Amino acid sequence: MEHTAVCFAPVLAMGEAPLHPHSQARGTVVDVEGVTPPAQAPCFSATPARRPQKPAM
Repeated sequence: MEHTAVCFAPVLAMGEAPLHPHSQARGTVVDVEGVTPPAQAPCFSATPARRPQKPAM
């Protein structure tokens, strides 16, 4: 479908999504002590969000 006017993307398993190059480049997930929660959105360069913390158990 490359070079066409259609939107497409692979369907990834939950474990694959954080490892995909697009997710990595956009910083859509973060690593918090081995857990990969989604990063806060929207992301503004002038007002960076705090990194998520691992919840207390």
